[in-house]
Amino acid sequence: MNKEQQRIAIAEYCGLTEIHTDTEIVGYPVLCGFIDGKYLRAVPDYLTDLNAMHEAERRLTIESFAKYESRLCESVDATGQDPDVWFYVLTATAAQRAEALLRTIGKWTETPTTTNI
Repeated sequence: MNKEQQRIAIAEYCGLTEIHTDTEIVGYPVLCGFIDGKYLRAVPDYLTDLNAMHEAERRLTIESFAKYESRLCESVDATGQDPDVWFYVLTATAAQRAEALLRTIGKWTETPTTTNI
């Protein structure tokens, strides 16, 4: 998944609707949408903003949190690192958390790779 697809998938999971690209600011398109019927000027950048990712993580159910925890360990490559595994999980980047969340909720798609022959 590219970064924009990841941001949109997490935003939808968090309840944003009608997500679209709005006017450009300094050459960069701005993602915006509606949440609870209110216009949101910009979709959070979940891949770089830990606060935004913490808000998204709070939406996980108790049942899915265990799966998320396991995916996050895979994402930070902390499997088999016991007892230091929690250090790696606690210091996971926003991008690592985003991937783990998307895998947990079944929204992650692999980007096809191309090879030059």
